[in-house]
Amino acid sequence: MSIRVAVVDDQVLFAETLRTLLGTDPAIEVVGVASCGPELLELVRAQPVDVVLVDVDMPGMSGLDTVRALAGVPQAAGARVIMLTVVTSPGVVRAALDARVSGFLGKDVHARDLLQAIRTVADGGRVVSPELAASAALLGPNPLTEAEQRVLRCVREGTDTATAAAQLFLSTGTVKNHLSHAIQKLGVHNRTEAVRLAQDNGWI
Repeated sequence: MSIRVAVVDDQVLFAETLRTLLGTDPAIEVVGVASCGPELLELVRAQPVDVVLVDVDMPGMSGLDTVRALAGVPQAAGARVIMLTVVTSPGVVRAALDARVSGFLGKDVHARDLLQAIRTVADGGRVVSPELAASAALLGPNPLTEAEQRVLRCVREGTDTATAAAQLFLSTGTVKNHLSHAIQKLGVHNRTEAVRLAQDNGWI
């Protein structure tokens, strides 16, 4: 039985190149290619998928946000995730591991290694380089509360305080307090720096 694979990447050329590469392996069936997180979620609701290849750095719904959303889709309950990225900071790796991804690889991975990684995770294994896993372990836990993370995600999307409050069903004062606490915890000067640091460390 073939390993059913879905791909999500906002770079269409890269995604289509992956489709062509995976199509050379008779053990793999590419069931769909998506250009964004919401598109992938619709795809996996419509058909069974064994392994999903997710780009980390996508506009709008990021790769990490996509993985978190994927966990809430019943049809994808058994799907395994490999994240592909040019960003290999310890924070991003740590966030991916916390999100229970099965693999984390650079986009410069050799074709044969990617194909083997897909087989490995489909069989229940995990593929993360020891160096990346070790650096992620040294980073420490996320210091932000869930509420602070949600507020910083709104800031990241350019949402103003009043709109963020409405979206999160909070008062504007509570949103401002969460922002203030996040800024203090991260040791930065403003919300922009807080978002940048939290995102670099994979905390949002």
